[in-house]
Amino acid sequence: LKTAKEMNISSIDQEVYGEVSWFLKTQRSAGVTCQGRTIFIRIDGDKLDDYLDQHPEVGYLIMKRMGAVLAKRLANLTEQMKMASLGSAFQF
Repeated sequence: LKTAKEMNISSIDQEVYGEVSWFLKTQRSAGVTCQGRTIFIRIDGDKLDDYLDQHPEVGYLIMKRMGAVLAKRLANLTEQMKMASLGSAFQF
């Protein structure tokens, strides 16, 4: 299983980073390094919370999308762990 430093960014996701620290109200646990041109948008989590509280219909859509992103990442990680486990079963 690759460490975070070894993982290709495209194998994680190409849309959202830092969402876990936003949800948990903690410091981020990883960084992002890009190769080539990249555009980032930095969003203040507290201001986003305020906006979503005032616009629950938008909050619902964002939370729905974030749930899908996190579920996809969990499924990918589960598959990677399964493949790593299968690979070690064939090593002597």
